[in-house]
Amino acid sequence: MNSVIIGQRIKDARKSMNLTQKELGYLIYADGKYISRLENGGSLPSLKRLVLLSRVLNRTCDYFIWDIDVMEEDVTPREEIVIRDEQERKLLQLWREIC
Repeated sequence: MNSVIIGQRIKDARKSMNLTQKELGYLIYADGKYISRLENGGSLPSLKRLVLLSRVLNRTCDYFIWDIDVMEEDVTPREEIVIRDEQERKLLQLWREIC
C-alpha cells in the first residue's frame, strides 16, 4: 500500500464532504494532527480507523486501498452515519464553534 496515494484519497474524500482535518479527526476519535499525518503519507490508518474513515466519508475501504469505489446497497448514507440524530448534530456544531 502506498501511504501517499491513500493519504491523497483520504484528503480528497474529506474535502468533498466539506470537513476540516479537526472535524474528521473528531468523527473517527482522533485529532487533526493524525489526519494530517495520514493525508501527507506519514502514516497508514489501522483497519479499525480505515473502516471508520470509509463510513464517515461515505466511501468503501476499497476506494482508499485500490481506488475502487463501488458502493454496496447496504452501505448507510453519510447523513445517517455522521449526523445520526439531533444530539450529534449539536455536538458537531459545538465542536466547530470551539475550534
